[in-house]
Amino acid sequence: PMTSFVGRKAEMATAKQLLVGSRLLTLTGPGGRGKTRLAIELAHSLAENYTHGAWLVDLAPLSEPALVAETVIKALELREQPGRPTAASLANSLQPRHLLLIFDNCEHLSEAVAHLADSLLRRAPSLTILATSRQSLEIMGEAVLPVPPLALPGHSWSQGELLGFGAIQLFVERAGLVRPAFDLTPENSSAVVQLCRRLDGLPLAIELAAAALRSRSLAEVAAGLDDRFTLLTRGNRTALPRHQTLRAVIAWSYDLLNEAERKLFKRLSLFVGGASLEAVEAVCNRHGDLPFGVRDGVTALLDKNLLRWEQRTDGEQRIATLETIHAYAREQLAASGEMEGLAHAHANYYLALAEAAGAELSGPQQAFWLEQLEADHDNLRAALDWAEAVQDVEAGLRLAAALWRFWLMRGYFSEGRNWCDRVLVQAQDTVDSSLGATVLKGAGALSYRQGDYDEAHALFEKALAIVRRQGDSQNIADLLNNLGLVSQAQGQYAHARVLYQDSLALTRKLGDVYGTARTLNNLGLSAIYQGDYPAARSQLAECLALARQVGNKSTEDNALNNLGVLAIHEEEYVQAQALNEERLALARQLGNKYGIASALHNLGVVASCRGNHAAAQSLYEESLAIADEVGDKGTIAAALQNMGAVAVHRRKYDRAHQLYRQSLTIAAEIGDMYLAARVLEQAARLSATQGAPALAARFGGAAEALRQAIRAPQPPAERVTYREEMAAARAAVDDRVWETEWARGRSMAPEEVLAEMD
Repeated sequence: PMTSFVGRKAEMATAKQLLVGSRLLTLTGPGGRGKTRLAIELAHSLAENYTHGAWLVDLAPLSEPALVAETVIKALELREQPGRPTAASLANSLQPRHLLLIFDNCEHLSEAVAHLADSLLRRAPSLTILATSRQSLEIMGEAVLPVPPLALPGHSWSQGELLGFGAIQLFVERAGLVRPAFDLTPENSSAVVQLCRRLDGLPLAIELAAAALRSRSLAEVAAGLDDRFTLLTRGNRTALPRHQTLRAVIAWSYDLLNEAERKLFKRLSLFVGGASLEAVEAVCNRHGDLPFGVRDGVTALLDKNLLRWEQRTDGEQRIATLETIHAYAREQLAASGEMEGLAHAHANYYLALAEAAGAELSGPQQAFWLEQLEADHDNLRAALDWAEAVQDVEAGLRLAAALWRFWLMRGYFSEGRNWCDRVLVQAQDTVDSSLGATVLKGAGALSYRQGDYDEAHALFEKALAIVRRQGDSQNIADLLNNLGLVSQAQGQYAHARVLYQDSLALTRKLGDVYGTARTLNNLGLSAIYQGDYPAARSQLAECLALARQVGNKSTEDNALNNLGVLAIHEEEYVQAQALNEERLALARQLGNKYGIASALHNLGVVASCRGNHAAAQSLYEESLAIADEVGDKGTIAAALQNMGAVAVHRRKYDRAHQLYRQSLTIAAEIGDMYLAARVLEQAARLSATQGAPALAARFGGAAEALRQAIRAPQPPAERVTYREEMAAARAAVDDRVWETEWARGRSMAPEEVLAEMD
């Protein structure tokens, strides 16, 4: 008896359509995908269409190809005809019959089944055959339907839609059989979704996981998936032995491979998250010991549904396996004794890829190489893990040195910092080298992006000391520029300008166009903050031209951003909109999550300045979600501040207070005094609006003190309205009270200001 059929409506519809135009349909896929169940459900739904019904022939127990025809005769309750070969006798018996014949589990007897099916279809015109197998039978007129895993929710889902996904529906139904009180709730939904994802949507694996709830909690089952072949061992006692455990299902397919195919299958488990065919050829047949070309071996495994092709957006195909099959292959590789040598070869291949890409991340092929690294990020992580495990310090340093720009551009801030820290700790005495300085610089850049300015400053200074001893002018210029960024972020504009000028002099002397563009960009932003708009426009225009000259997209992105900021300060909103839209398109092309979040935020500012507060709110929320994902605290704080301004416009004053406080907390935490001053000015305006002039004076005084300390005047675009509102608040209270409160605000520490915002 079959349990109820779940989650295959689309496949059912497609299969029925295919059977209209073909008398032979083969359902293909690896074990555990529910091919047999789909075939039986099809038979139930179509049986009335056939005069003589639908018949199932289970070939799994057979080991002798010669017994296939005889088994079919017995299953159909026919008799062999004396003096005729079994196959001919079967064909003769079927010739007048109108029926659906199901050949289930054909993979180990595929050649014999193919010959028999071809013969029967030729001699029995009213016969239709439905087969299930790992691979197609490859005979004339065959239609093939690969049976995919059950549908899974994407990364964004709502509670109400979950039971519309086959994998979730199956788990909930089966869990209810062993725990009648089990139901999908807001509290357990995330755990169920994650569990079904880790089981690749495989029906058998999901059923076994649900069965495990007899003796384990949902959390225990999810935790046990790291050792899934031990956990998922209790299935349906009436099922075939090979269907009773997840391990047995995959072992069945593995045992049907020849020796060379097994060797390749095991070696492919080295790759994490898929691989290019080039990588497979370089690693899996490095000694030329496979008796076939790797491409031919991969094709054979694809035909047997143990691998699959994944299509990238750029058209490149990559080889991939389901996580469950990958885990089994990894076990087999570990037992083979080949793991150590192959892991070394795998790490070397991806080290070479990382260094080739790293050398191009400042050039015109930047977008291409970012995509290459993104595609193989899991393999690069595996290479870093390997270097750490075997204590290959040089390999770890080289990988981190090559990858830090990728981590920075693609928003892997926390992960990149973690890898750099681990590599530097393991390197210890060998940090004092060019490689060590590069990793320190990378760690500093990632720390800076997350607003950890003290840590960034310390890392940059340590790296600068190393490159000064080595006389490395290129890296000296880079690190002076980076230290300027930290000083600027902390409001030390004069010191930042000195550092930028020193860096610029070195890059111009070296003929370093890329370095010159970067430094001009930072000088331009500094000039904006200090209100020197003509200087900013000149520096940023030169930066943009140089970035386009060398094809450096990330610096072009930065220049467009700062030109957009300048346009906002000058109230040129049409120009600001165009610049930020151009920047957003470029950031999306690069997959630069920081750039995407920042561009969306700036477009929100433009929308707000133009009076479209609904659009601004939407853009801020989208920006905030991406910035939160990558840990970009500066953009998070800015988005919260501007969402507060939208809340004020909507007269949601309590919400505005809450948003300003959150923003100021983050600004103070990361030391961004420029942003802190802006938040305080917004809070002062809100207090004035709410009829609290003393509090407005206090916040205004605190903002003024910060701006004077960092020598960053208020932008003209904000100055007029702000002064008018402050003048109105001052007129509402005695001059002596206003001046006392203003002076009090000027003397307040950040934590005191935050207390006032409660």
